[in-house]
Amino acid sequence: MDADRVRLSILVRRAAPEIVRALVEEAARSTSADSATAAERRELLADRIARGLPVALDAIAADDVLRSRLLASLAERASANEPVAIPPLVRAGLVAIGLRLAREHLARAVAGEPGADGVLRELDTYAAAVREAIAPYVRS
Repeated sequence: MDADRVRLSILVRRAAPEIVRALVEEAARSTSADSATAAERRELLADRIARGLPVALDAIAADDVLRSRLLASLAERASANEPVAIPPLVRAGLVAIGLRLAREHLARAVAGEPGADGVLRELDTYAAAVREAIAPYVRS
């Protein structure tokens, strides 16, 4: 397995709670709901992210074939009927925000270290695979 991919996996696993927290807060700030509704949305979003996070994290370290399968299954599952549906475009926006937050966090974490460029390139490769996996569901 590629050393940059393994390092990325380790770094993202460590940072995941902070990245998820930031994603949930950013999503909550972007809604214009009252505080009670915003709290419910935060909880719902955090729960949905928590359910998919293990697969997303496993996909980071996986080889390209397994990564594609894991991400496709995750995208399909996220699009399944839920008690409160998140529209496809909103899901895509949340994914984009999460990937941006992950990149910002990792760029700070590896700044000045040898191999930092390789880790960030690997994150970009992962982000492209995520966008490819969700693309069919954004169009629906």
